Amino acid sequence: MRSLRILLLVLLISAIAYGQDRSFLLGETKDCFAGTLIHPAQVDIYLLDPLRSPEIAAILGEMEKQMPGHAGQNANAFFASYLRLASEVRKTNTLGHVRSDEAGRFSFRALQGKTKILLLGIAEREDEPAYYAYLPLKLKPGKNSATLDFDRGVACRPH
Repeated sequence: MRSLRILLLVLLISAIAYGQDRSFLLGETKDCFAGTLIHPAQVDIYLLDPLRSPEIAAILGEMEKQMPGHAGQNANAFFASYLRLASEVRKTNTLGHVRSDEAGRFSFRALQGKTKILLLGIAEREDEPAYYAYLPLKLKPGKNSATLDFDRGVACRPH
């Protein structure tokens, strides 16, 4: 009987210690359309480990330099990089993949706290051939929140 109590106590302590470093991520998408803030739905949201996916981080870095509107811009190179990004993400072993709901919300559960991640959102849109947003994050234990900003700083007024 005593050994059963000890075993239960050890299991309880293990469960508590395991849960202390666990985290979850609640997020939303955000964009600006005709001067109005919107929350895009049906966006593929990927959770990536930047150390295990250095090629994705490298492509995102290239895209920042190639983005139309920046010095040395090259639209063809930018869209080629976007296609490589979309292809590479689908081949990569991600930490998680969800789709944003109709209100633009998404969540990931049972994540390891105190880790660096890359949050990436990609969607196919007729009016915008390279529709993506990303955000590097360091997860803290417990609740984390993030906003994937697809308008990249364009000022919008809330509706």
